[in-house]
Amino acid sequence: MGVSTLSEALQEKDLFDAAEEATPKKPRLYLLDGMALFYRAHFAMVRSHRYTSGGVCTSGIFGMTGAVFDLIKRENPTHMAVAFDTEHPTERHRIFPEYKAQRDAMPEDMAAQKPLLDRLFQAMKIPILRNPGYEADDVIGTLAGQADAAGFETWMVTPDKDYHQLVTSSVKIYKPGRKGGEVELIGVPEVLERWQIERVDQVLDILGLMGDASDNIPGISGIGEKTAQKLIAKYNTIENLIEHASELKGKQRERVEQNSEMALLSKRLVRIQTDVPHEYDLSSFSIGDPVTDELKSLFMELEFDTLGKRYFGKTFSSATQRANVVREKREAEIQTSLFDEPAEEQTIDDVNVQYEIVKTAAQRKKLITQLLKQSEVCFDTETTGLDARTARPIGLAFSFEARRGHYVVVPEEPDKAQAVIAEFEPFWSADNI
Repeated sequence: MGVSTLSEALQEKDLFDAAEEATPKKPRLYLLDGMALFYRAHFAMVRSHRYTSGGVCTSGIFGMTGAVFDLIKRENPTHMAVAFDTEHPTERHRIFPEYKAQRDAMPEDMAAQKPLLDRLFQAMKIPILRNPGYEADDVIGTLAGQADAAGFETWMVTPDKDYHQLVTSSVKIYKPGRKGGEVELIGVPEVLERWQIERVDQVLDILGLMGDASDNIPGISGIGEKTAQKLIAKYNTIENLIEHASELKGKQRERVEQNSEMALLSKRLVRIQTDVPHEYDLSSFSIGDPVTDELKSLFMELEFDTLGKRYFGKTFSSATQRANVVREKREAEIQTSLFDEPAEEQTIDDVNVQYEIVKTAAQRKKLITQLLKQSEVCFDTETTGLDARTARPIGLAFSFEARRGHYVVVPEEPDKAQAVIAEFEPFWSADNI
């Protein structure tokens, strides 16, 4: 493409209208909370999920792709990486087995998209971070701290409020807007205002008191966010609150005294680790050349027509569009060369053959009746390609007599195509053939 970085590639293709930003003085690292962003993208389209013509749900991967491209165009990062959770238990599970135990399994249509996420980031040359035994926020917390010390301006890209505890003057949160809304940039002033606290580290105390139902972190029953804010504003920390629990009145005193250990455990559970062992080199997160062929292939497979045309130009065509072109070409080839014999210097006129093109329901019914009378049949499928994930049917060819063949035309529309193929079910399932 003649460009040196993915950021420049997006700018050259005019994916978005924002003007090109000047190169920042400090390197700008963006750390993506992969699974949180994936969930948000998928469920943002829950009322109108995207599907390919083959029935593959692409809502999450589509939303993620758009969000990453938008971020690159808007912010002109110099470095980027994406972190994901793993299936391995963490320290939190060890000290509290009920941690996240109530969560439902990931919906099947989401789980099917997970391999596509890796392909997307690999094609964009954005490093994928997975550390068994640690969650994505721990990996991001560790790297954000190291990047801060190394002089980076670091942005944690996430909708998760737990990251507020990590914010410093150089480590901030980039919270994507909901359903195309405005991006929220969260620094120290925003965190202090949001939680009504004096210091960022007090986020931990509030979260520990109120708990988190989504992660099954108990906190203290009966203490919500507003009460937690008032108590921390007065007592500074959970530890100090427990020491002065006798100053509280009624039910509140009883709750704090009876659940002091649970409050301390909850504070420990919500604390993001910043000491994850790893071998990552921050310099390796530098934005590089996109793997254009892989990215284009993925867009075609997922039928991202709009994104494809914006990024690759008007010549881009998705799997659906290409299938139609291939179909027309293949049908033309089939009409002229179906069942040709490989003899030298022979044409269709030189051999004694009888070929029938089957198009109507009546013709198909007649053919099926003939097929069911046979003990042996040769058949072949004609498709738009050899990849079972993307190929679409064009026709079915049958032969059960020498020099005689039948070619069934399969309609282009997926539903009609499936209906025609289903008509042959008695043949497909016949044990005597």
